[in-house]
Amino acid sequence: MPQLTGLFSRIGVPSRLPLVVLLIHGLMAAGMICFIWGMSLPALTVPLVLAAVLWTGYRRGRPRANTDLTMVDIVFGVNAPSGMMGYHLKSLPLTFALALVVALCGM
Repeated sequence: MPQLTGLFSRIGVPSRLPLVVLLIHGLMAAGMICFIWGMSLPALTVPLVLAAVLWTGYRRGRPRANTDLTMVDIVFGVNAPSGMMGYHLKSLPLTFALALVVALCGM
């Protein structure tokens, strides 16, 4: 992830290790999805799963801060800061869209 790359770049050593780890994770995820669901279109499934994993890893690896501590009642009197919800859900809209396309390809 970019955080590790940032740590290595501070001492002058560029690192591709986080990208390699994300690629391996994405390939393993695509393989498991194709194996478990029996995908009929693996040529479409694998790139979509790889894109979802790489996008999520990239977005979650970027530095971000929570500056909004407004409390929101989410359900049954449980309060959560809206800034924290945005902090944790930052990368998920595109990831969910890609997951939906992958699920529809398997039908």
